[in-house]
Amino acid sequence: MALSKDKKRSKKKIIVFLTAATLVAVLIFGIAFVNILQTGGGIIVPLPTGGSAPVGIHIDNSTPTDRFLLKDGVTEYKIIIPSTANMYSMTTNAAEEFTTFFAEATGVRIVTVWTNPHNTPDVGDTLNIVKEAVQPQYTDDAKYISIGNTALLASSGIEIDYSQLKGGGFRIVTKGNSIFLTGNITGGGSANGEEDGNVYATYELLYKLFDLDFYFTDSYSMKHNVTDIPLMNYDVTEVPDVEYRATNYSFVDNQYTGKYFAGYNYNLFRYRQLRSNQLLLGVGASGFIWHNSFSFVGVEKMTYVPGWFGYVAEDDPVYLAHPKWFGIDQTNLEWPSWTHWDRGPEHGVNDGTQLCYNAQGDEAERDALLAKSFETLKAALIKSPQKNVVTFTVQDGGELCDCDECRHVKEEYGADSASIVLFMNDLHGIVDEWFLTDEGKDYARELEIIFFAYYGSEEPPTKGDIKCADGVSVFFAPITADFTRSINDPINAVTKRNMEGWARVSDKMFLWIYGSNFASNFAGFDSFDALQDWYRLAFECNTAYIFNQSRTGLALTWMQTNDHVTAWEIFKAYLQAKLEWNVNADVDELTDRFFDGYFGEASGEMSEYFDDFLRHFADLKATTDYGGARSIVQNTATEKYYPLDVLFKWNDYIDSAIAELEPLRLTEPDRYALLYGHIANERLSVLYLIIEIYGTKAPAVISAEKLLEYKLTFKEDAINLMYYDISTFKIPALLTKWGVE
Repeated sequence: MALSKDKKRSKKKIIVFLTAATLVAVLIFGIAFVNILQTGGGIIVPLPTGGSAPVGIHIDNSTPTDRFLLKDGVTEYKIIIPSTANMYSMTTNAAEEFTTFFAEATGVRIVTVWTNPHNTPDVGDTLNIVKEAVQPQYTDDAKYISIGNTALLASSGIEIDYSQLKGGGFRIVTKGNSIFLTGNITGGGSANGEEDGNVYATYELLYKLFDLDFYFTDSYSMKHNVTDIPLMNYDVTEVPDVEYRATNYSFVDNQYTGKYFAGYNYNLFRYRQLRSNQLLLGVGASGFIWHNSFSFVGVEKMTYVPGWFGYVAEDDPVYLAHPKWFGIDQTNLEWPSWTHWDRGPEHGVNDGTQLCYNAQGDEAERDALLAKSFETLKAALIKSPQKNVVTFTVQDGGELCDCDECRHVKEEYGADSASIVLFMNDLHGIVDEWFLTDEGKDYARELEIIFFAYYGSEEPPTKGDIKCADGVSVFFAPITADFTRSINDPINAVTKRNMEGWARVSDKMFLWIYGSNFASNFAGFDSFDALQDWYRLAFECNTAYIFNQSRTGLALTWMQTNDHVTAWEIFKAYLQAKLEWNVNADVDELTDRFFDGYFGEASGEMSEYFDDFLRHFADLKATTDYGGARSIVQNTATEKYYPLDVLFKWNDYIDSAIAELEPLRLTEPDRYALLYGHIANERLSVLYLIIEIYGTKAPAVISAEKLLEYKLTFKEDAINLMYYDISTFKIPALLTKWGVE
């Protein structure tokens, strides 16, 4: 449902608490680091004039013309898509999206020329097609909106540097009277070939024509009643600062509603995001992507310690045949809780929790480990010829091997992770040789093997002559960082040093960061002011892929799919997507746009609430232990972090916001219900914290009547929004606990 922008809220800005000294340090550090990268080989980072922040390719040199795309509600323009486009093409869905929003803005259903004789949509459907036998050729007088690699583009004489676009980049160009939208027709490593760029270009043109922007599954804003659209001489080049941007927000990831192609995920494309596993190649029978090193060697049996991590079982066939493939622990043989391991005190805490990439110094066993890993990888390459990024990632938890050979490698190169780098380099070399054989040549590709820098492998090699080989890259996952603070904050100094260090070892970086508090899905996680600095450093480090792990949706039962996340997470998803595309985007402008578009008439009050939320957490960071290492699992749903007067104040903001909607209740009931739901979604967090933290203290701090009112309101909101807290408890169980089942 489109949200009108007739009523503007008072402009509120995100408050950034940064001392002058910190700012100077950040600027000096940033300039020094970029210069090091530029002279260190392998990474080229453009420096903007007069500053240290990196600048990407976001160019709009468009100029006006005296012509019109639409005049007095009439257009002569048609959409043309490639003759190869069919019912299942994402470019076909892009044309449908353009047709739909053009009609909503203008009342005009623009025509799409269809030249594919197969898989033809019904004439007169949403796409509004007109069948023609051949693709039109370019003339100056022709009036088309060309999407993709059409014959019109090929005959236009327009020259495009596709190598510049990478995966997902696009050009919008006017020539004569026609507008051309195209992604990288060479594919550029994109998960969907040129079609990603075609779709993104279509949304970009809609943004330029009608100010179209998307905020949630049910919300977007755009202009209406448009009768005249001047034709611009478009000259637009957009290349994402981070080539691949993955999400696990379910409302972005789970909307399979494409009219023509069932796999067309509207929200993924509208947010310019990928599914977290869309690009990556899994291995083994289950196709594991994360923490899959044991899958490479065929481990069948694991033993898990509750609340901790697992290790290979001593009766596993692979372990019995190749015990040296698995790590040992010489430093902690008498862990006090060894009895939980069911193996006796002769075993260290980390025995068998990871592979030993040196096979404990046995060269023949290391060769066998490489051979087994290659056979597993080869099977995956044959099974999935369209994917070219494979993960070989350490198991979750547990330190790396501590054998004598691993200690020797660590001493030589300065970090435990060096053993992984050397192993991956050798593995990629074996794959390269296979690609040259008769068996492997049909499966040859520009393969990227990526490995985790995570927990014990987070620190990069710092000594000796060691680099990731071509086609080997680090997947940096600094889980112990404080994501509530900037990467430039002193508390994150080690993480920043490690990230910069990996940028010298690995010419390309894959990055896994964390954006939510996973200890309680109803408590806020203030990483808003920190995001841009993390993304800017990611760009400086030549990051090709970002996965910002965040909350999935919350629903009432297992059987329901739900999109909602509370405590400002819907705004965070929007902000993340925008900054991953352009790390220098104006956060204040994006914040204003989101609040205007998502909360409509209530944007002023909700903005006041959000600003107070930021002020509160800035105070917590300055005066308490809020955040810190493992901030993502810190239990913050306590009185220490959420004083009752603060929660009451936030609830007052919400009540005032709902009051702002009252005129809509009778005049625009659908809009009232939509905006009420958006506000109620944020109210859930506040009510949960009041009830959980202070409910047992009634009536001393809150009356029994008021507490019951809060519980019933929470219940109504949760049911209407179909909530289910996937990480801790079911909402029905919570309501039973509160006595309002």
